[in-house]
Amino acid sequence: MKWLINRLLTMRPAEMVSRVADVGRHGLLRVSLQRVQRRAERSPGRTPAAVELRDLDALVRRIAPEPRAPIMVLADQWMTHHASFLGFEAVPLGTCIDWHRDIGTGVVGPLTYSGGINYRDAAVAGDVKNI
Repeated sequence: MKWLINRLLTMRPAEMVSRVADVGRHGLLRVSLQRVQRRAERSPGRTPAAVELRDLDALVRRIAPEPRAPIMVLADQWMTHHASFLGFEAVPLGTCIDWHRDIGTGVVGPLTYSGGINYRDAAVAGDVKNI
């Protein structure tokens, strides 16, 4: 507690205002998230509209074969829920992709407002560089 009091006494006014604004912003974002979650619960069967790309095959065939090959390899990987990124090669993401899972450690981050997650704790959120 003494550390906190000393810290508050050494803060410049601009830093105090910035920190209070951060707390307010996080509070508003949390309330906004809760509103979105309640709205989603009221309409459970509703899914976002799919993007329609007419004649995708014709568009892809207009790309020259040489640059098209690596694009198709990556597209095939994503279609089978495998991805290469951040130094990981063809990582299996699972049948239903868990966007909260750290692919390096397997830790699944908490399903809560991101501002309240201690992302520095690898046991809680995995490796922050991967998430």
